Amino acid sequence: MNSYKSYRNLPPLAGTCLMEEAMKPGLSVEECVRRLKRYHHAFKRLHQIFTARITAEPIYELKMGFSLHAHLCAEHVTALRRRIGEMREPPLGLEIVPDANLDIFFDEIMVAPTTEALVLSIYEKALPALKAGLDHHERDTNPAADQPPLRVCRFAL
Repeated sequence: MNSYKSYRNLPPLAGTCLMEEAMKPGLSVEECVRRLKRYHHAFKRLHQIFTARITAEPIYELKMGFSLHAHLCAEHVTALRRRIGEMREPPLGLEIVPDANLDIFFDEIMVAPTTEALVLSIYEKALPALKAGLDHHERDTNPAADQPPLRVCRFAL
């Protein structure tokens, strides 16, 4: 593939990646959907936590930050749901908790006793872990074959 020359120097593979990257193995459809469902669940729970804590938060800047981040999480929930729906026929199974430990993790964040504990658990634990998962997805997937889910992951990042 090193000798491949595109027609009139048009970007090969619609500019999604290099030919060498397109030849690497990627995720199966099942594994891709499984991961997308985990991200969906994480964003859904974060949205729930942010919106639940807005009214009780006395610090205006945090209240506004929680509001913005709840909105962003809702956008990602919608984008992930749409993509999972394109990859799977109903029922999508998005109401099923993908991992009981994940739910326990978010339950603990939801009941954080102080604003400090809440902020630390969201911004130093949950969001970095979600980012790491999205980064891992990007490294593991085939950028040509898995372009639509990759685009949703990049949007979330």
